[in-house]
Formats: sequence, C-alpha cells, structure tokens
Amino acid sequence: MPTILIVDDEPIIRQLFKTVLEHQGHTILTASNGREALEILREQVPDLVLLDLMMPQMDGISFLRHIRRHDDWAAIPVVIMSAVSDKRQISDAGSLGVRDYVLKAGFSMPLLRNRISKYLDPEPQTSADHPGPLAGNPALLVE
Repeated sequence: MPTILIVDDEPIIRQLFKTVLEHQGHTILTASNGREALEILREQVPDLVLLDLMMPQMDGISFLRHIRRHDDWAAIPVVIMSAVSDKRQISDAGSLGVRDYVLKAGFSMPLLRNRISKYLDPEPQTSADHPGPLAGNPALLVE
C-alpha cells in the first residue's frame, strides 16, 4: 500500500489520521512541522503528503517551496488540510502544485479517504483527470 506523510503540529490530528489511514492499509509517516518533514523525506519518499499550513519552525508554504525545488520530491502529490481559508494562502499553495485543499472545518473521514484515493489510484490518469493544481475544485471555494 502507498505511504502517506502527515505533517501537522497538532498531535491529536496526526494520531487520528494515522489510525484511520493505517486501518485502510496505508503506511503512515508523521511530522510535527516542515523541518521535521524534510528530515523524513531524506530517508523515505512518500506517495502523498497531507499538509497543514500553520505550523511552528517551518510552515506548510515554506515546506512546499523546499520540496518543489528538489528533483526527487517535486512530483509528490500534496493535499492541504488546514483551518486557514485565506484566499492568498490557497493561491500560494496552488501555485506550488498542491493537488487539493480541504478546510478542517468541513472535514470528514469519508472526504479525506476520497481525496487520498483520488491521488493514490493505481490506474493511470490522463491530463484531463488532473487539469492542473486546484483547478475547478469546489472544495476550494472559500467565502
């Protein structure tokens, strides 16, 4: 099964996601901030990253900038799970190739499972399946 890196400064969130996703058969790695996540990436490259934006030491946007400049990590699909609904931060994340952005306020485990399976599906996907980062995603419409 695929490996997922969960990067969130809230221990209860990391543990909840870890428990649910391990139950689905995924291998889970966790980090409490972007710096810790970079250390993990040096050891093992995950198939997907679930990323919070607001974290100490290195926030999610800074982490994204780092991984997008590294050849071995640039193509890792990233799904943002954040309480931040600031349109500028959503735009910044989109410009860094984020595949999806889920607000924690609208979060549910079925939604998370659906988003993860969308990017870890073993079936080859065409460019029409992924028209671009965050393109036309109704979950990103933040009022």
